[in-house]
Amino acid sequence: MLSVPRTLVELSAARAVSHPDHLAVDDGARRLTYAETWERVQAAAVVLRKSGVRPGDRVLVVGRNSVPWVVSAFAVLALGATVVPLGHGATRGEKQRAVDRLGPSLVVADDRSWRGRDPRLRLVSMARLIAAPAAPTSTDLPQIDTGSPALVLATSGTTGDVKFVPMGHAQLADLYRHISGWLGLQETDVLLGAVPLAHSFGFNGVLIVAMWAGAGVRLVDRYDAAQVRALVAESGLTVLAGPPTIYHDLHLLGTPLRGVRQAIAGSTEVQADRMRAICDDLGIAELVTGYGMTETCGSVALGRIGADPGRHGWMTPLPGLETKVVGPLLSEVGPGEEGRLLVRGGHVATRYADGSRPAVDAEGWLDTGDLARRDHEGRLAIVSRVKDTVIVSGFNVVPQEVERVLTDHPGVHRAVVVGVPDARQGQRLVACVIPAGEPPASSSLDLHLRDHLAAFKVPGRFVFFDEFPTTGSGKVSRLSLRSQLLEAVG
Repeated sequence: MLSVPRTLVELSAARAVSHPDHLAVDDGARRLTYAETWERVQAAAVVLRKSGVRPGDRVLVVGRNSVPWVVSAFAVLALGATVVPLGHGATRGEKQRAVDRLGPSLVVADDRSWRGRDPRLRLVSMARLIAAPAAPTSTDLPQIDTGSPALVLATSGTTGDVKFVPMGHAQLADLYRHISGWLGLQETDVLLGAVPLAHSFGFNGVLIVAMWAGAGVRLVDRYDAAQVRALVAESGLTVLAGPPTIYHDLHLLGTPLRGVRQAIAGSTEVQADRMRAICDDLGIAELVTGYGMTETCGSVALGRIGADPGRHGWMTPLPGLETKVVGPLLSEVGPGEEGRLLVRGGHVATRYADGSRPAVDAEGWLDTGDLARRDHEGRLAIVSRVKDTVIVSGFNVVPQEVERVLTDHPGVHRAVVVGVPDARQGQRLVACVIPAGEPPASSSLDLHLRDHLAAFKVPGRFVFFDEFPTTGSGKVSRLSLRSQLLEAVG
């Protein structure tokens, strides 16, 4: 009987034995079973070792979602080195920052993602690794310490400055084993892999949870809602995973997704009632919401959204994690009251990877930077980001409250509310709206809001969009929206 894997490398090797002929990853150009994936990983590891990769090294892995990306990353892990994923669209400054602060020994990249040469780094192409000749069956791989870092992911966190978060093998293996079981994933499932693998949701929340179940992942290198809809039939997708953007876009296409049994939505901005209605229209019976951040290995709490979810979907904190909701003086607030969410536990990072600062306070608490409520059972409902709160003439406005009312208007498909500087009020509210058909009159939106909200919460301007800018993980980028508004409306 196989022992329970405690590292990601053990997990990959175990699936080659337990599910050798099951689909592991498919990107449309290549399709590998679990046995083939492990074979390719070992072959690629031989090439990387000859290129100088040693246990404890950090290796940048840069590229779009693909089978070669997965093989390359696991080959790095198999040598006892740490994967530092960077998104395909990482800027020159972002790449430079990772090199300067983390000191990687090598870069593995696809042909489109690493232009130019850094004299300090060797470059190995993913194409070379995926084409490496089969390694001997007795490939000598190092023993990996379960506490050693598997990944280092970049995050801007709650302060806006970029930090690098380490995630250990055992942390990831244990956490996502539990999550895969909680989700009820099956070996016959095929998950959508549209969220970039360079993000925790993509690598941990899709790829690793699928591996624990022996399920497959259909990787998508460039998100397009029409393509995702086509893949439901072509690739037999049964589980969708991604930010609310994906579900809103699929809903606009207006076609039920036959065969999809579960939707996993990860974001602090999930409107539970609206997402439930969208999934009902799409024919998806089970809706799961997840909440987390990079410093928590990507996960803090999970919840199932039933037929009558209310505005906020309640989520249960994961085992081994403590949570508390505090007020301005850091004293805990009562059930149902709003406050800042703090968490601590075994899968919470205590220090950042460059060693520059601790990630938690002296008692081990991580300040998530999110406003939350907790009910009498200890479940969490996320209200908003602290930094998203807008102060209008001294009054605090939580944008998500205004957005929820706006999306109840029949002429509004999606809405995002941001604050821009104002000489008189300090900040003023601007509503960014994707209309449901012809744009409604601003006066109609104003009257609708005034029927439900105090006057200071009503935006003074409505700006219509065809689509919203998004981050690399697919969430709406409020920062980009705010920048566009400052250019357009001042």
